[in-house]
Amino acid sequence: MTQILFEQRGASISVMILGHAGYAPLGKDLVCAGVSTLAFTLVQSLRREEAAGNLCDLQVSILPGRVSASFQIAETTLTGSLCGTLQTIQEGFSLLAQRYPDYVRLESTLPDNK
Repeated sequence: MTQILFEQRGASISVMILGHAGYAPLGKDLVCAGVSTLAFTLVQSLRREEAAGNLCDLQVSILPGRVSASFQIAETTLTGSLCGTLQTIQEGFSLLAQRYPDYVRLESTLPDNK
């Protein structure tokens, strides 16, 4: 199972993606492929947000079966493009978790800004 956690504590935000879905053998697992696509899109988007000055102290780790990112925002309220980025990626993970509940679990403490 893949576990995904979005967590906000004040101005600190972290995202942790752990494990392989186990939907199919490695290399043929479409659920893992979906999770990986969203994870790498998140990392690239966060790097772009950092370059634009929308976040700072970005730390990224990418290992087999584990992607993590943590960063600081200027205020404790998410706004603008960073908020949109996180909401969009989180929604993608949510769709995977709804469609494949035995293989993906999502938890989040980010505020719901919908």
